[in-house]
Amino acid sequence: MPRSAQEKSPLDLFSEPRFRAFTRYVQYFFGKNFSGVRILNRDNAAVPVGRAVIFFSNHCAWWDAIMMHLLSSRLVNDRKPFAPMDQTALDHYRFMARIGLFGVEQDSARGAVRFLQVSREILQRPDTALWMTPQGEFLDPRVRPVTFKPGLAHLARDQHALLIPIAVEYPFWEERKPEALINFGRPVDPTDMKQRSTEDWNKLLEQSLADTMDELAGIAMQRDPDKFHTLIAGTAGVNPLFDAWQFVKAIVTGKKFSRRHRDVSS
Repeated sequence: MPRSAQEKSPLDLFSEPRFRAFTRYVQYFFGKNFSGVRILNRDNAAVPVGRAVIFFSNHCAWWDAIMMHLLSSRLVNDRKPFAPMDQTALDHYRFMARIGLFGVEQDSARGAVRFLQVSREILQRPDTALWMTPQGEFLDPRVRPVTFKPGLAHLARDQHALLIPIAVEYPFWEERKPEALINFGRPVDPTDMKQRSTEDWNKLLEQSLADTMDELAGIAMQRDPDKFHTLIAGTAGVNPLFDAWQFVKAIVTGKKFSRRHRDVSS
């Protein structure tokens, strides 16, 4: 990406038509590759009008980036979403700069300064949301303790934006394809708290996300989709031959046919 493009504000680069077009692809992609996209505590995603907001999640898989896109388009669709991305990766996927991603140099002072400058600029706009994965690397959702890089804590110290933790998992249940599970944790409102050091903010937000992840893990182990709000019902089926046999069997026995293994097993 040319240097001049890197320095442009993400607010100026954002393209609503391209964002909507990519959203249609993302919804299709999740429906094709997952048994379902399911949400816990959906009401926690609601943000008061005019309030700056940061959504921060664990980072367990390649899917996380487009998961944030899906959530922003379906649950927080009154705000333009923005998120930091490794500059090297963004250079390979330049179109992402038009749908809210902005480049940051990893593990450099210049990258840290740019991240804070751009993030603060974004959070000054009431029609935006900032999405982050502050762990900074892929980690299994069961790894404890949860630890963050300090960027999020610096933004929390501004005492401006509402902070909402998001836990994400992609477990396999009864179906051939995995589940995409999301839990919106309890919002952290820095305006209700006294001034804290960056280290104290880091600890508080790390614990907030850990609690949200633990809650999701406990419910995920029950393997019950009825405990979730289903955002996308994905494709089902074991294989064509098995599905065909179950279809014939349903006709003979007068039972309802379902491709879902859960329904066959029950």
